Amino acid sequence: MQLRHAEKENIMNASILARELNKEENIEAIVNGKVMGLSGVEHVLDILIRKPCNIAIILPERTKEIAAEVIKAVVMTIDTKIPIIFPVSKQRSKNIVFDLIREYPIVVIPYERADELIFKIKNTILDICCK
Repeated sequence: MQLRHAEKENIMNASILARELNKEENIEAIVNGKVMGLSGVEHVLDILIRKPCNIAIILPERTKEIAAEVIKAVVMTIDTKIPIIFPVSKQRSKNIVFDLIREYPIVVIPYERADELIFKIKNTILDICCK
């Protein structure tokens, strides 16, 4: 029962975040975007940024182990070759697991409030796409 609640919460958070990102004229965000990986596996991403460039946003669930969520992000990055933004609350961002992902194009964004998160994600998207 709690897992279903967490899934619904994650979908709702993704929808709210995508709606806020789409308010920017230079960003196009799709909830539950699907991308075919190099291995032939179709990955469902919480949010897929299609404009100004392809970026995935993975929203880690609160009920799952952060290590499992990081491994999922690494696998998706390797298979899809799409940079991934991984927002995580500041309390969880202190985890040693994040040291493992420095080799991959995964941007970990620590945040405290939702409005801060949206601002940070917008800036990160523009930073990645304008390199």
